[in-house]
Amino acid sequence: MGSYHATFKLMLLGGIGKRARRGFGSLQYRDFGSISEVVRELEEINSILSRGVKMSIKESSNSNTVLVRDITQGSTAYPRVKEIHLGRKGTLRVEGVLNRIGEASHRHGDNALGRINPRMASPAVATILNVNRQFYPVVTRLTSLFPPSLKYDLARQDDFINGVLQ
Repeated sequence: MGSYHATFKLMLLGGIGKRARRGFGSLQYRDFGSISEVVRELEEINSILSRGVKMSIKESSNSNTVLVRDITQGSTAYPRVKEIHLGRKGTLRVEGVLNRIGEASHRHGDNALGRINPRMASPAVATILNVNRQFYPVVTRLTSLFPPSLKYDLARQDDFINGVLQ
């Protein structure tokens, strides 16, 4: 697959712009008729990211969780995709999903979800997919890399993800 097509496929995991990690600037390069089509697309994305490592799909009460196994050995100096969470319930209005993302960001703020000083981007990226005229939240969790002196609570990442997927 060419890098042009791979770039468009990776857009499912984020967006463009200043608030892209919180659902604004979400992009979608094709229509999806069902969540199973999205899962198949994520399997293709996994092959781009992992060079053949098989991902596993685990279902939970509020999301279809696609777990991408850590493909490198030991610690690296950059984040990698760790999990992709697909919301189970779609809504007719995109504003409803954006509001859930905003509320979860506000309610579950912690250094584990990013900082201003020192500047650290959130390892939890929320985006929105339109599947058969319903809007679904998607949250991609990256591996977390924090300075040793920073205090954080990784459980807040789970709280944020669950708040978005509710």
